Amino acid sequence: FARFAGQFVMGWDTLPMRLKIAKQCGAFATVNVKRKDVAAESSTFTNGFGFDHAIMAIGGDGTEALKTVATVMKCTDDGHQMGNLILVGGLTANIRGGAGFANMDLRSSARSGAGYHDDAWEHGKRDYEPVFMRWTTRTNYALALDLIARGIVNVKPLTTHRLPISKFAQAI
Repeated sequence: FARFAGQFVMGWDTLPMRLKIAKQCGAFATVNVKRKDVAAESSTFTNGFGFDHAIMAIGGDGTEALKTVATVMKCTDDGHQMGNLILVGGLTANIRGGAGFANMDLRSSARSGAGYHDDAWEHGKRDYEPVFMRWTTRTNYALALDLIARGIVNVKPLTTHRLPISKFAQAI
């Protein structure tokens, strides 16, 4: 989705399979964080400017990963890193706020949009007016499904295995 906004996307991971899938799904570049210097690779990718935005989707202790991401963000003339970091999933981190994270904007994202856990809305008993709430859970999903149906978003690489529903319990 970042590509639709005109952004250049780089994926980081430790597993070659996921890096391959990221490229197939639209990432311009990928880096195996266990095999390459992510700071050097990121600097080359951004032509030395650093990233404007980053999304971290990891579980568990992400303190070191978060610090690494901060080092590759764009930098002000006075040497402060800045940019937007979106934290998704079960990431926990021990960081020093204020001056310790300078001009970084950290946001937690754990919802798919307005309407999430709103029983009346989910069951059609009320609606949000589009002029006040354009992107709800329903409209986010509808957009995603429309982009997939049109072939604009490629999700085929995300399917790694197919099996009959009767074998589902064995696959878990």
